Amino acid sequence: MIIGFLGCIIFLMLTGQTFTIGTVEEVPKSFDIPAGNYEIECWPGAVKTHARCVVFDTLNAKAIGRFNSHNVRPMRNRINGMIFNHDLSRYRYQLAQQFNPPEGDRYYTPLDKPEPQFPSITGVLGADPESRNKLQAWRMRIGEQEAEEITKKSSELGTQVHEALEKLVLNQEVPEDDLGQGLPYYQGLKKHLTHYVDKLYAAEVMQFSEELQIAGQVDLICEWEGKLVVVDHKNWKKVYPDKIAKAILQTAFHAICFHEANGCWPEVLICTVGRPDGKAEFYAYRVTEPLIEKARGKIMMLRQHYYEWKNEPDLLH
Repeated sequence: MIIGFLGCIIFLMLTGQTFTIGTVEEVPKSFDIPAGNYEIECWPGAVKTHARCVVFDTLNAKAIGRFNSHNVRPMRNRINGMIFNHDLSRYRYQLAQQFNPPEGDRYYTPLDKPEPQFPSITGVLGADPESRNKLQAWRMRIGEQEAEEITKKSSELGTQVHEALEKLVLNQEVPEDDLGQGLPYYQGLKKHLTHYVDKLYAAEVMQFSEELQIAGQVDLICEWEGKLVVVDHKNWKKVYPDKIAKAILQTAFHAICFHEANGCWPEVLICTVGRPDGKAEFYAYRVTEPLIEKARGKIMMLRQHYYEWKNEPDLLH
C-alpha cells in the first residue's frame, strides 16, 4: 500500500497534476493526519531534486499538510477560495492613528490620544541629506511641473497596489481589471505572496516606537516559509542598493516596534519588489543584534536630520 502511494507521488512529481489518492489510511501512520479523502497538489520546490506537495481535504477544502518527499506537516487553509490563513490576534501592536493636515507633513499619535505627535518613518527616511540633494537635482533637471506629475502618479500607483495586496492577504476580492498600470506590479507580488506566505499576522497596521518616537504603517507581518518576518512592498522600475538599504531600514523600524510590544524579534526582514513587466523579486535579511543596532543608530540620526530639516525641535530633548 505504501509502495502504491509512493508510486502515485512519483507520477505526480513528474506530471505536476492534482489527483485524488483516496483515504488517508493509505498514507503511513507516521504522517499523523486525520482520516478522509485527500488530494495532492505539487509545484516546484526550493530543492530542485523533488517537488513539494500539499495534501487537501477535498470535503472541507482545507489544506492538511505539505508533503516534502518524506513527511507531512500543517499548512494553510483554503476554504471557499481563501488563500491565506490568519492569526490576527497572535501578537500585540502599539497602535497609532494617522493625521494628514492641510499643510505640513503627515504625522501619527498613539491610538485615541492627541499626544505625542510622531513623524512617519517614511518622512524620517526621506530626510537623509544625500537623498534630498539627489531628489532636488532631479527636480531641477526635469522641471518642477513634470517632477510633480511623476511623483503624483508614482504615489497613486503605490497606493493602488498596496490596497490590492492588502485585500489579497485578507482574502478579499481584488478587482484586477481596475488596477490599470498597477496590474503587473500586483501580479508579480501576488505570485510571491501566495507562494511563500504561510500565515498572516498583520497587514497595513499603524504602529509606533516608544523608544524612537516615530510611527508608520507596516505592510505585512507574517509567517514566510515557517519564519516570522516583516515585509515591505515596493513598486520599482529599477532597483538600486540605496533603495534596498532604505527599505530594510523601514522594516527594521517595524521590527523594533514589534519587539517593544511583544518582547521578541521577527526572524527576517524582507523587501518585495514589484516590476512593470509583471516580474517580482525579494530581498531578505536575517535579524541580528548588529543589524538592529546599526538600523537603530541610523534611524535616530535621520530623525535628527528630519527635525533640523523641518525647523522643529527634537521632541526627545
